[in-house]
Amino acid sequence: MPLPALTFGPNATPRVSERFSTSTATTIPFVSYDNVTFHIERAKLERAADFVPPSTVTSSPTDPVPLSEYSDTLDLLFRFVDGEVHVHLDAVDFSRAAQLAEAAEKYMVYSAMTVSHLYMKGQAKEHAIRVFEYAAKHNHRDILDVAAPYTIGTDLHIIQSRVPASFILPWVTFNDAYQQIAQHCTDFLNYKRTATRRDHEEPDEDREEYVVQPCGLEADEEETWSWLSREVTHALLTSGGRALLDLDRVFTPEMLYSVEYCKYCDKTLRGWKAKLARQVEDVKAFTTFL
Repeated sequence: MPLPALTFGPNATPRVSERFSTSTATTIPFVSYDNVTFHIERAKLERAADFVPPSTVTSSPTDPVPLSEYSDTLDLLFRFVDGEVHVHLDAVDFSRAAQLAEAAEKYMVYSAMTVSHLYMKGQAKEHAIRVFEYAAKHNHRDILDVAAPYTIGTDLHIIQSRVPASFILPWVTFNDAYQQIAQHCTDFLNYKRTATRRDHEEPDEDREEYVVQPCGLEADEEETWSWLSREVTHALLTSGGRALLDLDRVFTPEMLYSVEYCKYCDKTLRGWKAKLARQVEDVKAFTTFL
């Protein structure tokens, strides 16, 4: 016999939260979107939050208050209201924690807002778009600056669908700063490795001029540098520029090994990486574009 389909929304089978099941004269019943009732002490709610039920609610203080969040989100939220000291968001999946962060902001549950703020900031690299959206919606400028670099290279339509319109032009300008670095990533090589071989020059005191020294890579020099240029360019452009945020993964140990027999090529490769790092560091924080 097939299992019955699960029902969500107001037509779901009514249940009572196991954790918040005690109904007294001093509790307020809240009902989740999937029809789970939570009995919450009024005094604790007043201490923990500036709780504002939806404007559509017309029930009296003793009637059930319907909320739009699912029960798993409200279970987390009300644990903060109840004064639970150690609510570890690392033990729940990101989607659920992100829903808690939104609910905490919506209902002004102070302790949950603080914990969620720290949690979302720590997830900026792994869940950049979602964290950026949260920060933009609630004007968390510190999180915007942390998350924004990890959104570079994202399709503009995605950004437009996730953040307020006032953030679009600043994001486009911010993103373009990184794209320009990625697209012109070989400029340093074009300057150093010209026909005059600047990167292999050494001063000659007797002749009072710079003299090009032989390359330790010998016949492999051009092939090696063609490969290095292709690898770096490919890494930066195919990542939408995000590889600029972790240049240690772009300039791999294999690349350094390929030039170890020539001190001039080794210096040039390390200098190339350092130049890109300085350019990235010079990009201003996202909130300066707002």
